[in-house]
Amino acid sequence: MSYQSIRRGVTLIETVIALGIMAATIGFSTVLQHRVVDPWPAFIQEVRQTILLERARCLGSYQSFAIYGDEQLKNQLHIGQRLLSLPPGWQVGFDSMVIEVRPTYAAAGHVTFESNHPKKQYRQLVFSLGGGMFELS
Repeated sequence: MSYQSIRRGVTLIETVIALGIMAATIGFSTVLQHRVVDPWPAFIQEVRQTILLERARCLGSYQSFAIYGDEQLKNQLHIGQRLLSLPPGWQVGFDSMVIEVRPTYAAAGHVTFESNHPKKQYRQLVFSLGGGMFELS
């Protein structure tokens, strides 16, 4: 066996190993990109921050603000002067109410969110009567 034939064999093996590593890397990164991420935790945090900011804005002036779903754009939630977009594939439900929040109390009510997927899912933003405690579930 000559040196050239051995070198060709080693080069072939190196090429196969390099291509295998590249294929595994591309396949692994593709799997990571298709991972499903739940958008609701970020939306819940955005709702909490927006309600807190609106309460702070209205505190000194004793103004109230409303929380309601948009009638025309079903994927929007109004919180006072701010407009939040719902996560993709979700819309405001038909039985949603307008919730009035004042500096000292909040009216009881709820805003329902429903998914556009064939398997319907529902979530609610619920305000209890009194101090304005709310839960988004």
